[in-house]
Amino acid sequence: MSNLVFKKDEKLNLTVCILTKNDENFIEDCIKTFHGKVKEILIVDAGSTDNTVNIARNYTSRIYWFKWNNDYSAARNTCLKYASSDWVLCIDAYERISAEDFSHITATTLDKRNKVLSYVSKVIEKYDDGDLETYSCRLFRRMNGIKFKLTMSETAMEDIQRIANRNQLAISPHDMKITKLINKKYLDERELFEEQVQLAKKGLEDPKSSDFFKTYYKLSLGLSLNSLDEHDTADEIIDEVLEEIRSYEKRTVYNIPHFINAFLFKGFNYAKAEKYKEGLEILQEAVDIYPNSLNVLLRYGEFLYANERYRDAINCLHKMKDLIEEENYYVMERLDFEKIEMIAAKLERTAHQKFKIQQENS
Repeated sequence: MSNLVFKKDEKLNLTVCILTKNDENFIEDCIKTFHGKVKEILIVDAGSTDNTVNIARNYTSRIYWFKWNNDYSAARNTCLKYASSDWVLCIDAYERISAEDFSHITATTLDKRNKVLSYVSKVIEKYDDGDLETYSCRLFRRMNGIKFKLTMSETAMEDIQRIANRNQLAISPHDMKITKLINKKYLDERELFEEQVQLAKKGLEDPKSSDFFKTYYKLSLGLSLNSLDEHDTADEIIDEVLEEIRSYEKRTVYNIPHFINAFLFKGFNYAKAEKYKEGLEILQEAVDIYPNSLNVLLRYGEFLYANERYRDAINCLHKMKDLIEEENYYVMERLDFEKIEMIAAKLERTAHQKFKIQQENS
């Protein structure tokens, strides 16, 4: 721990980078948490036509414009380009960090002597029908080598991991939580999925996209088209995605939580068609790659049950309980704990009943 003494009113050596576009209903509440507490608040606006920029001017003069090109990473990297503090925190206008949660970031947290490159924070996505939890690296040292990648679901994790390994720096958990108000930002879900289709197509057409990233974009395209009721096209695309995923090393695939959705998508379709044997096979593939994913294990347990492997289903559900109790589950995926625990408890009760009958009849 640093022996430096900090003045009580000293501003944190931190640039808060906020990406905006038509966020007049969100930007003020977002900025208020940081105003007067950090070295700078930086706004990069992607073409607002409402009052977003005028509201932001009440709190910061550091406002820049980005010509929107369906590339969230390019917009984020513009933020990083103008940041001048030693550390950056990247958020959106419709995301919130409470004053209490922000208080966990102190001058000691950002001390240069700390061997930490980035902090991992919990992100709580708020929907009308419940919350989803995941984790993200939003707070990290400002370094030229750290850039965001992917046109959608943008992340700087690849560069953060590379630099952390090279310089023997840590990527550490942090108590700060971020709340994402998706239910208020996208009042029309169709608008969200249509945007994701355009972003995915841009990524696929980009000549700089690697084969690996193209698989990522292709999966996003398939899932978005499915949400827009183009089910047959989506199914064909996801089949292609799974073949591509099988060509990659399992360790590499494990680091991409988005790929879980390809297996869950096929599993859902097999369940709907009552093809339980095929569903079990596809979920077994997923378990081999993501052995501590709660979403994968839950779906796998359901297919074990559907194939009358009740004892195995019970064991699978017990594994889930152990992972939760030991906090050793896959944290990078989006998790709805309430829903997972409710379904798992009901499935376990039924599996025990069926297993008892199965034993009596054997």
